[in-house]
Amino acid sequence: MAKFLQAVTDGILGGAVYALMAAGLTLIFGVMDIINIAQGVLVVLAAYLSYVLSVHLHIDPLLGLLITVPAMFVLGKDGRVRATHAGYASKATGPYFVQEQKEFLAELDRLLAEK
Repeated sequence: MAKFLQAVTDGILGGAVYALMAAGLTLIFGVMDIINIAQGVLVVLAAYLSYVLSVHLHIDPLLGLLITVPAMFVLGKDGRVRATHAGYASKATGPYFVQEQKEFLAELDRLLAEK
């Protein structure tokens, strides 16, 4: 019975991670009209940091969230600030980039329809 409860708990928590990732991608796409998969990098880094804290440093995973969440916030904020100062953010969100992305997706749809 204990293994069953552990499997159910793992399934629910794994599904919650996928739901949060999907909600974040949907929010970014809905607001900016750009597909941004850089969020996935932060999710993977957060998972790895949580793993290291739990397995190697023997910190409780729930307590490790107090370390992981601020660390990922700072890392994500720092990356955004650097991109903005370098001028990349304005290029990535400008109308030319959005048009270029829409043309790429239209071409991809056309190629997939041919097959």
